[in-house]
Amino acid sequence: QVRSIVNLNERVDALTSEMKRLREVKDDLKARVDQAELDGFRRTNEVNGWLEAVDAVEVEVNLVVDRLAVYGWSSCGGGRCKLSKKVDKLVTDIKNMKDEGESIVNVTGGYVPPAVEMIPTRPIMGQELIRQRVQQCLEDGAWIIAIYGMGGLGKTTLLKNINNQFLTKTHNYDVVIWVLISRDFVADRFQQAVAARLGLPWEEAENQQQRASKIHRILMRKKFLLLLDDVWEAESWQLFCSKALGSKILHNQSVKPYAEAILSKCRGLPLALITMGRAMSNKETEEEWKHAADVIAKSPSELRGMEGVFTLLKFSYDNLDNEVLEIKHGKCFLYCTLFPDDYSIDKEHLIDYWIGEGIILDSSYGLGHAVIGSLITATKHIVQASAGLTSAPKADVWKDAVRISLLGNGITELSEVPTCPNMSTLLLQWNNRLHNGFFSHMPVMRILDLSFTGLREIPVCISQLAELRHLDPSGNKISRLPEEIGPLSNLGHLDLQQTYFLIRIPSEAIAGLSQLQVLNLCSSYRFWGVQDSDGHNDVCFEDLEGLKSLVTLGIIVTDLASLKQLSNMKGLLKCVKYLHFTDCQDVLHIELISAPRDGEILRKLTIDNCYNLRNLIIGKDAGQRWLPSLKELSLVDLPNLVSLQNLWSLTEFPSLKALSIRDLPKLRNFSRQALAFPSLRKIAVIDCPNLKKLP
Repeated sequence: QVRSIVNLNERVDALTSEMKRLREVKDDLKARVDQAELDGFRRTNEVNGWLEAVDAVEVEVNLVVDRLAVYGWSSCGGGRCKLSKKVDKLVTDIKNMKDEGESIVNVTGGYVPPAVEMIPTRPIMGQELIRQRVQQCLEDGAWIIAIYGMGGLGKTTLLKNINNQFLTKTHNYDVVIWVLISRDFVADRFQQAVAARLGLPWEEAENQQQRASKIHRILMRKKFLLLLDDVWEAESWQLFCSKALGSKILHNQSVKPYAEAILSKCRGLPLALITMGRAMSNKETEEEWKHAADVIAKSPSELRGMEGVFTLLKFSYDNLDNEVLEIKHGKCFLYCTLFPDDYSIDKEHLIDYWIGEGIILDSSYGLGHAVIGSLITATKHIVQASAGLTSAPKADVWKDAVRISLLGNGITELSEVPTCPNMSTLLLQWNNRLHNGFFSHMPVMRILDLSFTGLREIPVCISQLAELRHLDPSGNKISRLPEEIGPLSNLGHLDLQQTYFLIRIPSEAIAGLSQLQVLNLCSSYRFWGVQDSDGHNDVCFEDLEGLKSLVTLGIIVTDLASLKQLSNMKGLLKCVKYLHFTDCQDVLHIELISAPRDGEILRKLTIDNCYNLRNLIIGKDAGQRWLPSLKELSLVDLPNLVSLQNLWSLTEFPSLKALSIRDLPKLRNFSRQALAFPSLRKIAVIDCPNLKKLP
């Protein structure tokens, strides 16, 4: 029995020694596995099973040793015998496991990438808000998030920081994949980068489609986040359109040529396409798109080979949100600040002010539309618009002012003659009575708005405003335009609309206006080529055609002879933007004709109070050139109008925004076929009892 106990003791010592050696083999193997797993590799099933078996046998060894420690060596013979056999078996098993562990060569199988790989980068500066917005989009379940802008803004740094935030942030992505897309990107490189992050082997024998299918199968089973940096290649039109989605007018047929012109200048350069698409995303008018196309086509940089890119980037810079627009010498003074909060001002009226000031170029009408909505508070402005004033500010208040707005007050008289050496803009609309010498000391005046001031005559001292660019005496009761306007050689805009009492415009008042670009005589002068009682000639169409700078004309015609004369003056006809044909009682038929490029500028056509007019005939050229450009069409008080002939030659009014048909009791059909009005915003059909259907 003593010998048995001694033998058992020796066997237990052997067991603990073998277990120690097995544990050492296990620790060595486990260290190799841990290192491989840190490198992204997966342990083999063989290794995993062996480690589990070692853990299990170690538990058994500990149980045997613990039993002997508790019960000692005093067990009965049968118990010692069983224990002895158990120890012998464990020693044998441990030796075999040690040999098996030492024979394992490959501790890991395939590469298993981590969910997120850390990408070295610097902290983001000034872009935390954008990062938060991206994070919110991810949390909201957005499938595609675009981060775009000009080069150098930090998009790559931002994207790397977004990747790295998932190293410490709790997320439910199986894998976050960051891939650099270079300008010379090819599909194989992209597939290889994605496959590597997914732990897929790269098989050179496979084609692109086979690899794509394999990657797709894996990704279909995972929730993944794909971060693409420096995306360059894309279909130009699709990329441009995707960035210009905010512009609903993009696919309008009248705008598409301008969009295509812009696109051609981008020359497939994604940076330019993205930049231009973003810049154009809020452009909603044809004028804005035309302006953009004009800007990009002009003034290339002197740096060879970079002309197009610099022009595009400059255009984008000029369109940066919430930034001061730099135009010519500096700031574009936006006249919105001169008007009261509840005052409704026409956009084109505002742009005319800017052009008159020289803030934007005469040819940059579209640019005016582009800057509306931005406000700059300028110093040296006196703004008392709709302030309930009954008397004007004292003259000494005016002396340092650059711009003054007193519109919408009830000032009964402006009797003092102020000295304003720096004043460039004066808005006096809706006030009354001016001193005859009121403008005598305003040498640099450029904008003067006297509309609806109750004037019966324009003060002759206006001739002293040598720098005047914009004059608006509309809505007044003036009967004669003074010759003193004639010497205003810098005058570019003269608005005389709604001067219903105007019956005299001496030729001398118009002929000298060599810089006049805009002349609006709608609801105004209509006595073309008439001599006054003294035998002096009033203005005629020939005088207007002699205005070589004229580009926009609003005109009213009241007789057939004048209409025929106007239609034969091709140089003048192409300037007509607003045409009003009215009060012509001897006309039975009117035919709208158009020679090539004539009438393309026409925006508003009004025909009214022609009681004997029976037919309005649309000439072929008119249907192709005049009507597609129209934005407003009014046919009013034409009691005998029966038909609009040849309107079938036109399939749509692509630009028409307002259509008014009133008091046409005999008109049965507007057109024989349905017409499209893609831009129509307002339609009025009143007292047309026989009209069977809407246009």
